[in-house]
Amino acid sequence: MAAHVTRLFMAGQSHSALGAAKILTGDGHGHQAIWRVDQIAPSGRYTLDNAGRIAEMKNRAVVEAREKLPELRRNFFDKPADKLEGSKNRWLMRLARDFRLLAI
Repeated sequence: MAAHVTRLFMAGQSHSALGAAKILTGDGHGHQAIWRVDQIAPSGRYTLDNAGRIAEMKNRAVVEAREKLPELRRNFFDKPADKLEGSKNRWLMRLARDFRLLAI
């Protein structure tokens, strides 16, 4: 039962964080601003209480990053970012401040 509740809370936190990121970046409104890399691991391979596989997880992350880098370069690093308008910048700063307050 505890494992199911833990999975439920973790899924809720993940969904909430992704939703906040979409709001902040405008993802889904005519452009893609978020690239989620969600590599599936074999069931039971990694546990929260076992640090013995950290090197293996790091190596998997390096391989995944190497595969995704060309796509990220095309979408993020080919040209300078658009300059934020003054009012939009102030709105984002207030939103970021409010998120920090909620996190405390």
